[in-house]
This record gives sequence, C-alpha cells and structure tokens, in this order.
Amino acid sequence: MKLHTKLLIVLLVATTLSALLARWIERSVVYSGFREIELDRAQKNVERCVEAIKRELHHLDLLVVDWASWDDTYQFIEDRNEAFQEANLPFNTLKQNSLSLLVFLDAADRVVWARFLDLEQEQDQPLPAPFQEPISGDSPLLRHDSEDEASAGILITELGPVLTASRPILTSEGEGPVRGTLVMGRRLDAEAIEALIAQVRVDFEVLPLADRLPADLPLADPGALSASAPLIVEAGRQSMHGFAVLQDAFGADALLVHARLSRDITARGDDASRFAFLAMLAAGSLALLIAMGFVFLVVTRPLARLTHHVAEINASEDLSARLALARADEIGVLAREFDGMCERLAEDRQRRNEAAAALARAKGETDRANRNLRRAVNQARQMATEAAAANQAKSQFLANTSHEIRTPLNGVIGMTAILLETNLDPEQRDFAETIQRSAHALLGVLNDILDFSKIEAGRLEIEPIDFELRDLIDEVVEVHALAARDKGLVLSSTVDPAVPVAVRSDPGRLRQILGNLIANAVKFTAQGEVAVRVRVQEAREDATRLHFSVRDTGIGIPEDRRDRLFRSFSQVDSSTTRKYGGTGLGLAICKALAEALGGEIGVDSTAGKGSTFWFTIQAANAAPLEEHAETGTAGESDTGAAEVDPGGEAAPRRAEIAPCLLVAEDDPVSREVASRLLASRGFLLDFAENGREAVEMARRASYDAILMDCHMPEMSGLDATRAIRAEETSGQHVPIIALSASATAVEREHCLAAGMDDFVAKPFAVEALVAVLHRQIQPAAAG
Repeated sequence: MKLHTKLLIVLLVATTLSALLARWIERSVVYSGFREIELDRAQKNVERCVEAIKRELHHLDLLVVDWASWDDTYQFIEDRNEAFQEANLPFNTLKQNSLSLLVFLDAADRVVWARFLDLEQEQDQPLPAPFQEPISGDSPLLRHDSEDEASAGILITELGPVLTASRPILTSEGEGPVRGTLVMGRRLDAEAIEALIAQVRVDFEVLPLADRLPADLPLADPGALSASAPLIVEAGRQSMHGFAVLQDAFGADALLVHARLSRDITARGDDASRFAFLAMLAAGSLALLIAMGFVFLVVTRPLARLTHHVAEINASEDLSARLALARADEIGVLAREFDGMCERLAEDRQRRNEAAAALARAKGETDRANRNLRRAVNQARQMATEAAAANQAKSQFLANTSHEIRTPLNGVIGMTAILLETNLDPEQRDFAETIQRSAHALLGVLNDILDFSKIEAGRLEIEPIDFELRDLIDEVVEVHALAARDKGLVLSSTVDPAVPVAVRSDPGRLRQILGNLIANAVKFTAQGEVAVRVRVQEAREDATRLHFSVRDTGIGIPEDRRDRLFRSFSQVDSSTTRKYGGTGLGLAICKALAEALGGEIGVDSTAGKGSTFWFTIQAANAAPLEEHAETGTAGESDTGAAEVDPGGEAAPRRAEIAPCLLVAEDDPVSREVASRLLASRGFLLDFAENGREAVEMARRASYDAILMDCHMPEMSGLDATRAIRAEETSGQHVPIIALSASATAVEREHCLAAGMDDFVAKPFAVEALVAVLHRQIQPAAAG
C-alpha cells in the first residue's frame, strides 16, 4: 500500500474519530446536562404527588377538628343520644363528606359508634383491625400527648388504602377533659387519585406494597426504596418513572407512589445535538479534502524521491551515492541525515564484525550457564523427591506411633473400666476415675495430633452419610452433661423447627467440632449456662446451610486476642494454658473441619461476659431415616457357644443362651481387657493369638461373631478375614468386627474391603462394642 493511500486512510480515521469524540462529548456533557435537569424536574413532580396526598390528609384533619371540638360530639360520647346519630351520622352525610370510616371512642378506647363504608356499593364493611375489640390504646391513631395534638396517616384496609386522621374529643371551646377520640377516614381510591392528578398535573398511581406489584413495573428491588427520598427510573428515551414510599399510621412502609413522566427536555436536546453533529461532520469532510491536496504536494512526492534513492543504494550497496534535496523542512533534514548515515555505515561494518566475535564468546558463556542451570534444576527435583519421602515417612511414623500408643491405652482404659466395676471405697474410685480421665485426655491429644497431621498433609478425610441431626445434637450434649452438672452449669440445646430432620454430611466430623466447642465452653465457664443452638442460615431445594452456635457465660475473650484463637498451637495467653490446659490445636482443627464441610467458623465475645462460638456447614437434604427396633438382646439370643471335637470336626452348637465370640488378638493385655469386660456382660469367649490360629478355630467351630485385630503376627487380621470368607458356603456368614488401633478412614475401608462387617477403634468403650455386637449378631441369628 502506497504512502499517500495510507495517509488518506489516516486522515479519514482521524476525521471519523474526531467526529465520534465530538459526539461522545456532546452525549456525555450536553446530554447529561439535559438529563440532570429532567431528573430534577421528575423528582420534584414525584414530591408534588406525595405532597398532594399529604394535603388531602391535612384537609381531612380540618374536618376532624370541626367534629371533635363540638359540644354535640362531646355530649354524644357521654349519653350516646340517638338524636345526634339521626342528625349527623346518616349515610348521606358520610357520603357527602367522602368519609369511608367514622369511629367515635370513649376515654377508655371503647367504640361508642363506628361505621366503615364502601361508598360506591353503599355497603357496610367490617371495621379495620385497629378498631376491632379489644382496642390497643398504644395505637398512634388513639394516643394523644396533648389536647390539641392530631394524629394522621394511612391505614391499609380490605377496601384499599384509607387516609385517616384523629383528634381528641373536646368542647366547642377546645377545653377538656378529653372524653374520647374521633377518627375519620377517606379512601384513596381511583376517583381520589384522579382528583389529585388534576391538581398536580402529573399522571401517577398508588399501589399497596403488601400486594403483588405489577410485573411490568420498572422497579427491580422495591426494598431499595426509602421514605426519605424519591427514586427515579429511566425507561428508554421517551419516558421516566418516579417512585416514592408512603408510610402508614404505624410508621411502616405501606404505599408505593408511581408517577409516569415524559422526557420532552431530553428529546429537544437530542434534536439540537444531532444537528450540531451533522454540521461538524460536513465541515470535517471539507477540511479532509484540503488536507489531502496539501499532503500530496508537500509530503508524498518528496518522500517518493527519497524512497527511490534508498532502493538504489540497497541494490548497489554503494554507500558513496548522495541525494541532492534542497529543502529546509523536515524532509530535507531527513535526506541530509540519510547521507550522513551512509557515511557512518562503513564504520559500523567494522564494529559489527567485532561485535560478532564478542557474541560468539558470550554464547559460549551462556551455554555454560545453561548447563549449570540444568544441574541446579535436577538437584531441586531430587530435593523435592526427598522432601516428599520425608513427609511420607513422617505420616507413617505418626500412624505407627498412634497404633503403638492406642494399644496400651486400650489396656489402661479397659482395665480402669474393669476396676470401676468392682467394689471400691470412695478414695480408690476417685483414683481410678482420675486414671480414666487422664487416659481419655491423652487419647484426645493423640487424636488432635493425628488430625492436625492430616490437615497439614492435605489428607483430611470427609465421609458424608445420611443421619438424623437432632439425635446427633442430643448425643453430643449428653456426653458433656455430666461435666457441666459437676460445675453447676446449665447445659441446654435448641434446634429450630425449620432445621431438617435428616441431612447428608459427615456426622463424625460434625460431632468433633460441636464436642470441642461445648467442651471448651464448659471448661472456661465457672457459673451460668452453656447453650447450644442450631438454625437454618440458608435453605435451597437440594441443600441446607446450617448455623451452629455455642454460647457460654464464661471468661470471654479480649478483642485484641481473638485472631490467635484459630491458629495452631495457640491460645489467648499463656496463663490460659497453665490454668485450663490444652494443646492449642482444637480450634485450629475445628476451623479446618468446618471449611472441609463447606462452611466457616468464628466467635463473638465480650471479655468477662462470655463468648459465642459459631460455625456453619453445607449439608445435602436427606429423607428421614427409618427407626429399626432391636429384635432382641444378648441375654435373649438363642445363639450358643460352639464345642470343638477332639478329632477336629465341628461339633453341634452348645445349648447355652449366651453368644459365643472368637477374639483374635496378639496383645495379652487387650485379650485380658476383652475377657473381663465381655464375660461380665454375658458373652462366652475363645481366644486366638494370631490370624492363622483364628482361621483354624473358625474352621473347627461355629461362632456368633469374631473380634479380629488387624495387625497380628504370622497372618494379619485382613488376610485371616479373607481366608474365612473364602471357606464360607452359601447361607453361611459369621459377623467379623475389626479391632484396630489405627483409627483412620483408610484403615476402616481396608477392613470392610477385606470382608469385615464393622469397625471399632482402640481404645474402645465397652458399651459401644457391645452395641456393635448386638447389631451384628441379631441379623445373623435371624438369617
């Protein structure tokens, strides 16, 4: 494309952009000025509509004054004489004054005479709610602080909005004592609106906010309206809509005033700006033609000579040729500078050769730097691999540590439970209970450390299932009820009726969060109460966002220290740790769990007055779970123990009523705990010390259930379960319950995948284990 063509395009674009810029300025400055004027006029018109309605209220108040300050009215309240009614209260009198509502009340706010009329249908209507017995004396229409005070406002009735005014009833001289209240009302119907439109010369309508607003109303959010200022909405280039809110006699938003306004000012401004734009466009086109001729003579032709000269030098590579162009303008300067450039090019060739040699040297150095960089990248990758291996080793170490600690803890807690079931004097029982509390506290610390490790590794496990929320709340509160009762605290729970009966989430993690918050509340509260509340924060068709709060009357938290609460290994201050204990991990874990459940956690607190810890979760809606009654108890089961034939064949089942269990456990302390706890609850027990022995005993005898440790010598519990399942024939199925010190979801999944029916983590609560046994044995016996 030639230069003069490009210049033509540039000038055309410049002219077009100038015209568009002028148009934009006109639209953004001039038009906006017209628009501001129009918006101001629209706002004043809406205000005139509102003022017209208020004037109508004032006129009604003047009529009320005439009737209320009248000796006849004053006497009528006293004796209810019929002559006053016949002379002043017939239908024609009310219709002549356009009164739809007329109420006489005595000083005790009792209705003396009242009538509410549909003047168009000439029918009586039930009195509006504020005037139906019993009448509240606190109503703004009936409350007068002085004898000359008026009350006026809008009353929403079944017939529509009614302009209402009231005055205290006095003598004609305006003297008391006040004998009652006179209330008058006029309907703000279509006829009244038409009369107001004729006064203000603005087309408007009045819509009750309590009714469904018209679908074509150009108002996105009625809640955004304010009684203090009108709202103007532009509807295209031809019209505008004005909105204002009127409050009723009780101070509530009641009526929407909607005014339809034309945009004649903007239309005239559009016509004027369009004419100015066309005139500017014509002038720009003429200037473009003149500029094109000038550019061709002064710029394009000299540049063509210069271009030809450059092409010849490029073809011949003769840097001695010169361009004789005698001009004093920029093009002449360009020609002379080009000649000077040719002189310098020869010198530049030598410098380029030198630069090429330097570049070769630099390339060699760059190659060496790249090799060093690759070595560094390889080292970084190796370090990352080592770091991942170290993290895996740490996780494995924590899992092994948990297993090794839980196994002796199972013995401590189990033996303590056995000890507590014996006859102890008070001091011995206190010692045993202290051991048991300490063991459970150690177990809690261990669980916190494991959860924190999972959070750090990004392997926090969430298992959503359907469960009944109220049952879970009751269970968690019941767990902490004894601790609260020992401190003299009131522990209560409230679940709002709107909360679904059943939801789908992780009940274990929810129980962990709620239990931690309740335990903290009981720990840090010396007197008063701890209140748990559950409510719906947001409800959708398929899910519900639930809000949980735990409020206490404890020590509270200073505002400047709340940011420490949800940090790992952090408490409000060191004195808290010394006085109350704790690792500082509980709230950090709660925060991670709440976020994993799709919610958040926070606290509202006042130092010295108490705290409210709250959290939210996102739970899917679920159908209510069916209640299944237990079909029997351990004492009523017809399952007996099995006898082992000396020759190795399975003998018939013993006739005892007590269920017979096989306990596969390599740890002697755990076997002793199971023996004492389960035997005392009516179970018959056989023991195997490894998985292989458990398979042999299950092959030779029939058991009601098998308690299987997962980690045993010679053959693990998982392999033993697979072997037992492989030998079962059709119709045979012995319940196998995993006993594992690895209390993780992964371990549970491995056990169920191997064929086990249930999972119990060590250390276990004996009642929980017995409940699992009954749940598993009874269906098997029924089968």
